[in-house]
Amino acid sequence: MSNEAGRDPWRTIVGRPRIWQGIAWTLIGVLWLTLAVLGTETWRWVIGGVWTVLGGVLLTVAISDRRHGRGRYTATPLTVRGAVRPEDADEPYRR
Repeated sequence: MSNEAGRDPWRTIVGRPRIWQGIAWTLIGVLWLTLAVLGTETWRWVIGGVWTVLGGVLLTVAISDRRHGRGRYTATPLTVRGAVRPEDADEPYRR
C-alpha cells in the first residue's frame, strides 16, 4: 500500500500501480474474453470482464499518477556531488 492510503480511500483499493501492470491485466482480460468467444462456458465471460475492468482501472490510475507526479511516479530528489579527490593524491608514487 502507499502512504496516501490513509487520506484517499481509492488508494486502499488500487495502491500505486505502474503502467505496465495495467496493460498486462487488460491483455489478460482480452485473452479471457477471446477464450469466452471460442468456448461455451459463461464463467470465461465473467473472468474476462473482471480482468479487463481491473486492468483498465489500474491503467487509468497509473496514467493519472504519472501525469500528476503521484504514486510510483513521484519525483525523487537528485543529489549531485562534485568529484572526490583521493586523500593521497599529493604524495609521490611509492613502491
